[in-house]
Amino acid sequence: MVKLLLIVPAFNEEECLPSTIQLLNSYPYDYVIINDGSADRTEDIAKDYGARVISLPFNQGLSGAFTTGMRYALSNGYDYALQFDADGQHLPEYIEPMLKKISQSDLDILVGSRFVNSPMPKSMRSFGSLIIRYMLTKQNI
Repeated sequence: MVKLLLIVPAFNEEECLPSTIQLLNSYPYDYVIINDGSADRTEDIAKDYGARVISLPFNQGLSGAFTTGMRYALSNGYDYALQFDADGQHLPEYIEPMLKKISQSDLDILVGSRFVNSPMPKSMRSFGSLIIRYMLTKQNI
């Protein structure tokens, strides 16, 4: 069995975190909450629910929190690491298909999107996602 770590960056997520942790606890995956310098009770709540927590001294943004999680994964012998949003936007049932895809392919990274099988909402964020998807599918990148 592969060793997978779910990296959960969390900045001021005290409202959402309990339900996300309860959801993650119902799956057989390790996870770590990266408390990204939260000013609320994010760290305390995560610890109260028994989560493994790494707390950053100040907000470093999503990339800083994810990098911290990746370092943790590498230093603890995980085969794969996956970012999982603290607000519950990501669904754990997509983890297995992603693991299957990456383990059956010669991939270094796999990017998932909730918009693959449904129309994208009209917004600048969607436009940005479209541009990123185009850039990632270019053969010479």
